[in-house]
Amino acid sequence: MPLLDAKGLTTDTTTLVGLDELEAAQGGRGPGDRFGVLVSCDADGEELARQAAGAELIAIEVPKTGDGRVFSLAATLRERGFRGTIRAVGPLIPDQFAFALSCGIDQVAISEEQFARQPLDQWLAAAETITRTYVGPDGIFARRSAA
Repeated sequence: MPLLDAKGLTTDTTTLVGLDELEAAQGGRGPGDRFGVLVSCDADGEELARQAAGAELIAIEVPKTGDGRVFSLAATLRERGFRGTIRAVGPLIPDQFAFALSCGIDQVAISEEQFARQPLDQWLAAAETITRTYVGPDGIFARRSAA
């Protein structure tokens, strides 16, 4: 499964577990082990931000291309202070990539078939279409709070 970030293809060896397994997995952690949680896009963002605060990564499953809950969930996690990696897993398209990045999603995992249809150059071109983001010190949320 190709894994993309704003710079292109990337790799990650984080072990994904269910939210109920995170604490036990982290307790048995060896040197260099990274653990993250895999959640549905219908997860409650407020609760997830508290429960997964110690995770290095939150991977959000996207059931279909038109499902925008992944963007709302990612933005909520960032608003609530989650600083780890957020990954969308599923059938996003390049047109959604820039928006995903602007909402606080760091990585997108897509199928090999989709990557064959929509190669890396399409994803990278799309990533540059949005220049303002919701997260970060210069993000839209910070500007709204300051206003």
